[in-house]
Amino acid sequence: MKTTITNDFTNNISFLDLSFMFSKKFNIQLQSERYFFANLDSNNNKYYFLDLEARYTVKENKLTFFLSGNNLFNTTTFKNYNITDIDISKTEYKLQPRYILLKMEFRF
Repeated sequence: MKTTITNDFTNNISFLDLSFMFSKKFNIQLQSERYFFANLDSNNNKYYFLDLEARYTVKENKLTFFLSGNNLFNTTTFKNYNITDIDISKTEYKLQPRYILLKMEFRF
């Protein structure tokens, strides 16, 4: 049996996590991810995500402030195709929009 169909199935997932310790009281953590799906159309084959958390400790084990931001690139959907010997499946997720939270932790 001969066929003229060729299929290229290349997925790439990469990430970069950074942690900055400016002092004992202040630090920042960044988490980034990039997804690339070669078998999708060029408008929907790259996805970028970035999360941030900044922490400032006013008094150790008593009072801490956090600034937390998720989905900072504001990616709205995430699509994925999976091709096997017996089927082709497509999964699509609707994501939460970008948001930033200010949190406080107080212990007594």
